[in-house]
Amino acid sequence: MSVQGIADELGVAAGTVVARLERHGIVVRRPADRRARRLAEVDVEAVRVRHHRDGESVNRIAGSLGVRPRDLRALMVDCGVEVLSRRELADRGPLADREWLWGRYVVDVRTLEEIGEEVGVSASTVGRWLVRHGIPVRPSGPVARRDG
Repeated sequence: MSVQGIADELGVAAGTVVARLERHGIVVRRPADRRARRLAEVDVEAVRVRHHRDGESVNRIAGSLGVRPRDLRALMVDCGVEVLSRRELADRGPLADREWLWGRYVVDVRTLEEIGEEVGVSASTVGRWLVRHGIPVRPSGPVARRDG
């Protein structure tokens, strides 16, 4: 149970619970301690691959690892992993591959929302990539799916 959970149950402030625990020699782990422990467990090489090869943003990777984006960025810099800008990421992700996008949108008849969910971007971002690649955008509304 968390300190806040104990405080809520007893009807006191969290600080009161911490003070009483510490008075009895019980060490209370601070959120920063938990963050530091999670950050120490991060596989920096896996982060580099997700960021550089797969085009995932630092925010998205950090969220999946349960760490703060600013902490992950600092770790990456400390370990010599270049943090890419949004523009640089856009040029590396799957949307930058015309054939991949054509396959998902035209051949598989996926919606902008479905593709965006798959790669972690908004539907409007997918639409901009379609236009950039010269792939005609379907009108809004229900999509007729091919049987197969």
